[in-house]
Amino acid sequence: DASSMVAAFKNDWWHQIWDVSEGTEPGTYFIKTIYGWSVGAWHFGNGIRSDVSSRVAAFQDECFNWRIVPGSKEGTWRILTTRNDGLEQEENWGLSVWGDKISDGVRDDESNWLYAHKHDEWQMEWQFS
Repeated sequence: DASSMVAAFKNDWWHQIWDVSEGTEPGTYFIKTIYGWSVGAWHFGNGIRSDVSSRVAAFQDECFNWRIVPGSKEGTWRILTTRNDGLEQEENWGLSVWGDKISDGVRDDESNWLYAHKHDEWQMEWQFS
């Protein structure tokens, strides 16, 4: 199966539009790229960043359920993993991007890698438009 790591960019030049649709379980959602690749986290092999964070990639032939819950600020949302035994991913790890706060989170001067993190203080709140 083809996959590609997911990055967030500082400018609008490489702006990515995600397609969010109903997942296979009640209260879950699929997040897909405009090319139909599914965004997901996995916690085995090279998907392990640490014992509390997983890498995030877009997969051509897989679908991953996410939960989207209200954030702490109005108009924000947390994007959380669901349990996926096949990928050894625990539930409730939040989609995160840390910028230069974490050295291995930096892709280059204009972009940073996405991760799913276990601890609330590292989880991001997202806005949808």
